[in-house]
Amino acid sequence: MKTEVQRFCELFTRELDPFGQRLDRAVGALTGQLGRIELDCLKQIRSNLRDIRHRYVSLQEKIENQQAYLLIFGPLKSGKSTLMNAISGAYVSEVSSLPSYPSLVYVKDGIQPRFQATDYTGEIREFEDGDQLCESIRQEHRRLAETIEKVESTGQEFDPARHLPEAIKRVNVEIPAQPLADSGTVLIDTPGLYTHMKFGYDQMTRELRNTAACAIFVVKTDNLFFEKVFEEFKELLNSYGRIFLITNIDSSKQDLQKDGSLAPSLESSDPDQVIEAFRSLSMNTTLRRAMDDGRLNIYPIDLLKAASRRLSASEQHQAADDADEYESSDAVYDEFNAETGDGGFNHFLQDLTDYLNSNEYIQDFMADSLKLAGELGLGTIELATSEAAGQLLDSCVELRATIEKKQKQTEAIDRVEELDWSASFTHLDGEKDQLLESLSQDHSRLEAALEKALSEWMDTDDSWLDLLNWHLKNTLEQEVRRDAGAIIDHFRPMLGGYSGGARLNMFQMGRLHQAGLRIEDSVPQLLRELGEGVVVHSPSLNLHHDEVPVKRTLLDLVMFRKKPKVLEKFFGRDGDLIIPAKKKRKRLAGGGEAYLKEQLQKVVREQLPTLQRNYIDQVLGQYRFHFTRTIQQRAAELRVAVRQEVSDCREQLRARMQVVGILEGAKASAQKFTSSLGWLQEEFDIRIHTVISSLQGRGGERDSTEDAIKRTLTPAQDDVQEQDLESVTSDLKIYPLLDSQAAAN
Repeated sequence: MKTEVQRFCELFTRELDPFGQRLDRAVGALTGQLGRIELDCLKQIRSNLRDIRHRYVSLQEKIENQQAYLLIFGPLKSGKSTLMNAISGAYVSEVSSLPSYPSLVYVKDGIQPRFQATDYTGEIREFEDGDQLCESIRQEHRRLAETIEKVESTGQEFDPARHLPEAIKRVNVEIPAQPLADSGTVLIDTPGLYTHMKFGYDQMTRELRNTAACAIFVVKTDNLFFEKVFEEFKELLNSYGRIFLITNIDSSKQDLQKDGSLAPSLESSDPDQVIEAFRSLSMNTTLRRAMDDGRLNIYPIDLLKAASRRLSASEQHQAADDADEYESSDAVYDEFNAETGDGGFNHFLQDLTDYLNSNEYIQDFMADSLKLAGELGLGTIELATSEAAGQLLDSCVELRATIEKKQKQTEAIDRVEELDWSASFTHLDGEKDQLLESLSQDHSRLEAALEKALSEWMDTDDSWLDLLNWHLKNTLEQEVRRDAGAIIDHFRPMLGGYSGGARLNMFQMGRLHQAGLRIEDSVPQLLRELGEGVVVHSPSLNLHHDEVPVKRTLLDLVMFRKKPKVLEKFFGRDGDLIIPAKKKRKRLAGGGEAYLKEQLQKVVREQLPTLQRNYIDQVLGQYRFHFTRTIQQRAAELRVAVRQEVSDCREQLRARMQVVGILEGAKASAQKFTSSLGWLQEEFDIRIHTVISSLQGRGGERDSTEDAIKRTLTPAQDDVQEQDLESVTSDLKIYPLLDSQAAAN
């Protein structure tokens, strides 16, 4: 029969390895550069794929080493960790008796101690020793408890994969344990039942169902008669061919007697009576039927003493090895058990060993291997067609649509730059004429200001040059600047709308909308710059003192002075002569002052309208220039940004389609692998209610992923361009894995 198992393992490995290699490549790709893609659906895919691969590795090790997996169930603090110490002959409690942490603990023989923890994302962490692992577990336990409380306070059901993916899901421990090495056994300690942190327990049970054919259920004698303890037992009986029920007794327990003395309790003196009472009083029909069928055996064992004795025997075995006095571990343990009278544990261990060496177990071993392989294949196929995979394809469709939209936006930006904006501001010419008409009616204000400045000069001793360069010039410049400000204030509201004062037709508005250009975003800056740099010119004061009428004095008449000489004596040759106010009033009053007022009015009325028109033309011209330049600059900047977005989207699409290809390749490989399991079942006449047959009917249940990929990469028929076809072709060339048949091969 051993030869039959070896042949099964060889043939099974031949079918399993190609599928495993595909999983290795898929996980490697998704944890490499593709792992940087920030998508919730991809995180879920990556996590699920890692989980499938971890289960594949366990199956591979089981087949390669023909390992027997022993699952240990039971309530919290029932003695599961102590049982692991006893079976392995090594101290593993430091990592198996974790603080109620809901993770699986795998313990197997190893040359050197090794400690690993795997979280729900599939990441593996290494620890130097068990103490470091336990400290990490304690910290994780606090964080897990806080997260659970926070999530449940919102009315949600806690899901570690979603709410705390960094939580530890599985612990792998390798320690030198000769009994495990001799028997090829791997111990799996499960979280304690009936704890608050029981999330994912049903899924864990399903995943473990096909890992082992037998399970060990540990319960303290005190809890043996509680019906709640056996609520999950029916499911265990349905999942495993053989169950070993260990009642963990306390052989040192004492009861109080009538005389006040202490005597050994019934549990310590005759535990078989306790078991018999359980059988007759508390055992339900399901357990009784399983016991009658030989699928359930009950063993009363003092696990604490058994573990102590086994560890002591292990020390003796190690001492014998150090002294080169080799003796098999079984012989040492048997001899030790005989000396100590540990018959209960020895009986259990012998029954367990007999089962693992039986034809029944070999049949269960092959059946469980095929069932687990079928579930791995099914899980891979379902992952490729899962909701997360659909979301990934939807994201590819969205990216493709975004690329097409951005390409059209780039074309629209190019068309915007071709637009002529000059006609959009012609309506301002009418506004300019109305404003000039309004300003011309307000010239009297400037004339009055200049006359006031002239009067003020008349009351001073200032010279003619002071009149021109100080009194009149300052007043004139001040009033002209005031008019310039009024002009700016007049046009600012007209230019402050969403279009920046431009009157756009529907064609122009459509181009801007397609290009994604928003003029209103630039209007505030354009208005702040309105009129900046435009020089405000004041009218030229073309007044000459040699033309001003000045009254002659008696001396001028006596000296027969001519007019030029009279003016020179009054104003000075260059007009810089100080003129007393009394003298000005006497000689300029009347004709001279009236002449100056007339000349000032002439300056205002002849020069100011032209200067104001020129100023308005320059302000509006500058605005139109800045408006056009701003649109061109924004268009150029937007073009660069949009092209970068297109490039980024193409890279994202390329990467996501590569993930789709990886999933399709894994799916095709899984389909080929699962199809090979049927002939293995027939070849070895394995009695199994398998999932393999159900896999063959799943091909047409969902749309083919290849069809979805084609839809993703195919643009709308009414907008097919050569560039689009080239991009689709290049995308398809990049992903040969999209061909599921090629991927399977």
